[in-house]
Amino acid sequence: MNIQTAEMALHSGKETNGMTLLQAGQFIQMSREKAGYLTQGEFAKAVGVDKSLINAIENGRKRAGWDTYDTIARFLGISFEITIPIEEGRSIAAGIVPGRK
Repeated sequence: MNIQTAEMALHSGKETNGMTLLQAGQFIQMSREKAGYLTQGEFAKAVGVDKSLINAIENGRKRAGWDTYDTIARFLGISFEITIPIEEGRSIAAGIVPGRK
C-alpha cells in the first residue's frame, strides 16, 4: 500500500487499517521521507524517541504505543488511524475510532 492509496482510502471512508505491522512501518517510512526527514535519526530526534525505535517500527519488528503513533502521525501530517497496524485480524483502533472493525 502506498501513501496515495492509503490516503485515498481514508478519505473515501474505506477501511484503511488492513495493514500489517510491516506494511504500517513501510507506510510510516514513506511518509517520513515524503515529509523531508531523510534519516531515521533526524526524525527520531524531532519526535523525541530513540532512533532504534523508529528503525524497529519501520521494519515491522516492534509495535509502538498509542502516544508514539500519535506523535509520529502529527509530525508527518498523516492520520493517526493510518499508522495503526492490525492485530489478530482486527484493527487495534477498533473501539477507539468510531466505525472501525
